Parts: sequence; C-alpha cells; structure tokens
Amino acid sequence: MPVQIDNQTYYRTAEVCRMVGISRSTFFRWLKDGVLGEAEYRDRRGWRLLTEDDVAKLKAESSKVAISSSQVLPKRKEMVPHILVVDDDPFIGQLFKDSLEKHGYQVATALSGKDGLELAAKKHFDLIFLDLVMPELDGAELFRRIKEMNHVARVAIITGYPNSDLMAKAMEQGPFLVMKKPFDIVDILETVRRFAIGSRRAKVGSRQSAVKSRRPRQKATGNILIVDDEPSIRSILTRTLSNTGHQAQAVSNGKAALIKLAENVYDLLIVDLKMSGLSRRELYEIMKKSHPNMAKRVVFITGDVVTADTHDFLVSTGKPYLSKPFNRREIIDVIEKALGGM
Repeated sequence: MPVQIDNQTYYRTAEVCRMVGISRSTFFRWLKDGVLGEAEYRDRRGWRLLTEDDVAKLKAESSKVAISSSQVLPKRKEMVPHILVVDDDPFIGQLFKDSLEKHGYQVATALSGKDGLELAAKKHFDLIFLDLVMPELDGAELFRRIKEMNHVARVAIITGYPNSDLMAKAMEQGPFLVMKKPFDIVDILETVRRFAIGSRRAKVGSRQSAVKSRRPRQKATGNILIVDDEPSIRSILTRTLSNTGHQAQAVSNGKAALIKLAENVYDLLIVDLKMSGLSRRELYEIMKKSHPNMAKRVVFITGDVVTADTHDFLVSTGKPYLSKPFNRREIIDVIEKALGGM
C-alpha cells in the first residue's frame, strides 16, 4: 500500500518493482549504478520509500535497457544471434522467446539437459542459457559436456542456488554469465546485451593485439589472504589466484584472519561479508585500528546485495566487491583492478 507523507505519495520497493515490471535484483543493481539518488524516507525495516519521480526514472531505465539491447543486434539477416535455453520449466523457455524474439534473436528451447545437449551438438548457438538444477543431467554437467564439444561456447547459468556445490562444480569448467532467479525481462535483455558487447570487445581486442608487438603484458600479482567460511569458495578462489600467479592463503573466519595479519604482510584481503564469529563490521573496524593499511586493501564477497544494511555498508566503505555467484573472469578482473590501484 502507498504511504502518504506531507501530502506526497511514497511506494515501497515491492510495489515499485511490480509497477515497473522488474525484479528486486534489477532494482538493487540499478541503485548501485546510481539510477536513483539517496532516499528521503525509509520504512521501519530500513527499506527506502520511493516517489512518483523515482518510478518514472526506473521506467525510463527499463526502456533504455530494451533500446540498448536492440542496438547491439547485427543488421544482416545471416548474422542474427541464435540462443539456446535449457530449462525443465516450460514457462522459462517461453519467457525467453517472448523477450528476445521481438528484438530479432532466434531462440530454441529444450526441457531437459539431454535434449539441450543434442541441440548443441547439431547446431551452433551464440549463447546458451542453462538451468543449474535439472533432473538426470544437471546444468553443471551439461556445461562440462558442451565445453568438451565447443571450448569457446558462451554460456549463462540460470540458478536460484548461487552458493551450492553444483555452482562450484560449474565454475571449475570455465567462465560463464549468471542469471539469478527470480529474474524478469529486463534481466534477460541485460544478460544478452552483456554477451553481445563482450563479444564485440573480444573481436576488437583480437584485431588490435594482432597489430601490436608481442611483448608480454605485465600483470600485477600479490600475496592475498582469503577469508570465507565456505570451503568451496575458499577452494575456488585459492585455485584461481594461484593459477594466475598470485600467492593465496585462506582462512575460515575473522579471528583466524587477524592472526594471519599479525604474522604476515599481504597485498590484498578478500573477505566474505557473512561469516560466523566476528561480523563484517567488527572485523573491518578492528582492521582499521590495528591494520589501517590493510583496511584500504579489501575486496568483499557477498551473496546479498539486496538488503538495505548490506547495501549501505558497501557504499560506506567504498570498497570493491564480488557478488556471488561469480566466475573466474570476474575474480581475475576485480583482483587485477584492486592490485593495480594500489
């Protein structure tokens, strides 16, 4: 229900998402991108209250996403992108078809991992969406088999289980895009747009590299401490960083991290925001007092960017963060930027 304050109507987040036709994940991603300014009022739970002007800005952003998605389409008929959607929920496949075909994409759907694998073997697809949890052949195993057939296949994982063992298994197969459930038409268009823009940049980069000298590029490497209570995340981060030339150590809680900081010198800290024991705020405040230099060299990990408390904390620190689930490319990019900015 709308709220009246000083003769002005304000709406809650859920109401605005329904009015604009977007998911909460899209809403909070746009908040992070600065689409809206600071909230004048919040409700008792800390959620922002939004005005009619805010709603208009969000509708304009939604229209802009649709326009920008159509602008990345190739003009020639023979270059129309072909997209495969593999999900055991027929509604999901139909949502993709309705969202993308009106923008010129060709969309094929499969209701099982087996059927999806057969389609991928018969035809080239520019982008493949895979549901993570499916009977018989799950998305992680399907991803592995598709990569065996075509090691350059572009894949997006659809999941409502970002921190599961299946996601960790999928991450071992290589980089991929991620679509978190629940999602909406805007999320679909933005994911496809990210793929299209990334493909263009890769082509431009390959052409540029062909005319440059073959002098190897120097990448910043460092000694990195990982603090996360999930064994699978620690393992993925440690392996990824070690394989890219970094020295990586991992601990499972804040207290162990403080001991490590007292014993060693690190170039960067990767800290999960949600752990047992010391809270994120407690650990960060202790670091600012006892290890002020290290407090400036932090990358946070979070599976929660939607609550007001987490959002406000990230904004207040100004530190970069990795949003779970993340892939290998995202890890490398964030770490290189963090080390390069020192």
